[in-house]
Amino acid sequence: MINRWIIFLATGFYSGLCPKAPGTAGSFAAMVIYCIMGAVFKEKTGVIIACVFAIGLLPAIIISDSAEKIFNEKDPQKVVIDEFFGLWITFVFVPFSFKVALIGFVLFRIFDICKPFPINYLQRIKGGLGIMIDDLLAGLYVRIIFALLLYFQGNIPFKII
Repeated sequence: MINRWIIFLATGFYSGLCPKAPGTAGSFAAMVIYCIMGAVFKEKTGVIIACVFAIGLLPAIIISDSAEKIFNEKDPQKVVIDEFFGLWITFVFVPFSFKVALIGFVLFRIFDICKPFPINYLQRIKGGLGIMIDDLLAGLYVRIIFALLLYFQGNIPFKII
């Protein structure tokens, strides 16, 4: 029974079982959840995401580690809980809008797929942390871009996001 829950959560509510582009499917599922949260919590969504992230990160690492053992392969593509947390770090303390969700999704997928330095090296880490770390850093890169956009938005006469 425990293994079923681990698989359910590790595969992002089974979104990672998508036969083509499971990482994109998992990221899309995470974005849908973020948008639902945005519709419910509105301007507080960035704070709620920060809380979900803080509370769920360690369990997500443990779930990833367990899923790797269940599937008996290193960093299985169907494990997409890392995409969830990688995308969600993008939105920590960022005001919600559907435009922000779309921009965050696209930028996150670009960074996750291209794996710029040092993301490409961090994939060598084993276990749950190794599964999670590259996506967390990809999301952090996008979060930095959002921070810059939000900063400069206050200093220019038009809105970027």
